[in-house]
Amino acid sequence: MRSFKYIDRYKQNYKNKRIQFVLFDLQGNIIESCDTLVNISLYQDVSIFDLSPFLESIKDVLASLILNPDKIELPLTYPRLEIPLLTREGVFDYSFETFTHPETKEKYIVWIIEDNTDLYQYLWKVQQERNETAIRKELIVIQTQKIIQLHRSLQEKTHELHVKEYELKNQLVYTQKVQQTLLANSNKLNTWFADHFVLFLPKNTATSSLYYANQIKHNQQTLQFVSLLHCTASGITGSFLTTTAIFFLREIIEIEQLIQPHLVLDSLRSKLLNIFQIENKQFIENLEIALLCIDTAQEQISFASAKTPLWLIQQSNLQKHEGSNFLLLCPDDQFTPFEQSVLPLYPCTKLYLTTQGYLAQTNIEQLPIGVSHFENLILQHAEQSMAEQKQILHAFFEQWKIHQEQTDDVLVIGLQPIGV
Repeated sequence: MRSFKYIDRYKQNYKNKRIQFVLFDLQGNIIESCDTLVNISLYQDVSIFDLSPFLESIKDVLASLILNPDKIELPLTYPRLEIPLLTREGVFDYSFETFTHPETKEKYIVWIIEDNTDLYQYLWKVQQERNETAIRKELIVIQTQKIIQLHRSLQEKTHELHVKEYELKNQLVYTQKVQQTLLANSNKLNTWFADHFVLFLPKNTATSSLYYANQIKHNQQTLQFVSLLHCTASGITGSFLTTTAIFFLREIIEIEQLIQPHLVLDSLRSKLLNIFQIENKQFIENLEIALLCIDTAQEQISFASAKTPLWLIQQSNLQKHEGSNFLLLCPDDQFTPFEQSVLPLYPCTKLYLTTQGYLAQTNIEQLPIGVSHFENLILQHAEQSMAEQKQILHAFFEQWKIHQEQTDDVLVIGLQPIGV
């Protein structure tokens, strides 16, 4: 079989070196094989249909090549077969033609086996790269669409935020106007007190620090009330709570005619808890408050507070009265009635109230102004007018916080009662 007597004429027509020709008859007898890829010659006593399950599966088709040649177009081709050729793995192209013996006129089948493994692997790689490129392009399109959708969504959200911001600013401006109407103007304060100042530096448009001042007649007595309030929460929440508290203070003092500061604070607490329907829980928003009732006829000051001290300067001596050491709002089961201090009113008495916004302001070294600086300032300049004291306190505050953000609303009140 090594002479390749008949196969040589086919080999001349193929340039591929990785090609094998096998000549066999319809019974599967192997006539010749060039054994380029696998050594089929070793199996000359075995039917080729037993060697190749694929040939066995198309046995009838192969028979038609000889028995009915007009019905099948030659060559009969089966490309890209990923099936083993005996022991050889790869990707093969099978072609089948017929061969007629020149002398006996017997017909045989020529099995042409081309090993195109490298070619198909290359094509597979190219196809994979094309697929990956197409996938990447598709992903880019999808991602671009998502980015466009996200951009549109962000534009919509931004528009919504701008609308809400505009509405919030309007609410803040409206709240500020309401708060300003509640504050006693300077002309009335000049009428009620011999001298006074109000250092008011809100951090935001709507402030969480406010003050109340009024003069009322009660049983032929003329009484001056001054209250300083600060909410521990900032923003709309803080401004709403302090504004509501001012409304209730006016109701309690001016309409209900309750004049004892500690009882006023008890009543204020009850009204706030009732309107907000707060019961036995921790309070995120709370109030610090001080309330003075000045009775110049009786020459006395009644004072009650929630975490807001009162400073007095009398006869060049500085006194500090702490008041109650708890916030205004607390659960019913933890409530302790407010304590009241009744203090004598001597000539040239100066009274001072401040929120923590002034005392807690930090400098570049993150140190707060603190109580000692505040006390030194008011004691050192007590003999100066209230207007001058206000300027000194303000200048010290600005110098202290230079290059630093204001930490909270600032409200400082200085008073000198009339006729004392």
